[in-house]
Amino acid sequence: MKQFLFFFLVFGFLLADDALAFRCGSEIVSKGDSVATLMARCGRPDHKDFTVEKYNGHWESIEKWYYDLGSNDFIYKMTVIDSMIVSIDIVGRGTDNTKRQRR
Repeated sequence: MKQFLFFFLVFGFLLADDALAFRCGSEIVSKGDSVATLMARCGRPDHKDFTVEKYNGHWESIEKWYYDLGSNDFIYKMTVIDSMIVSIDIVGRGTDNTKRQRR
């Protein structure tokens, strides 16, 4: 029973809406890191979206950068405002279609 509870808690943490960080090869990217740091550690994203949304009570230009880390990992979404990562989300399982070479 304890093993099941442990697995459930770990699995729930991994699928939480907001991840604390993610790993690009041997590098770690965290909330608060700059886009320059993200690019240096992870390279170009697999996909980008640009929107204007209400964030913390006012309208912001928001970039969403997606990194597909392959079928043995996840797809991560970095929400970027003013060249800073404001959130990291796991948005699904990675695919076999990625050509990404992790550093």
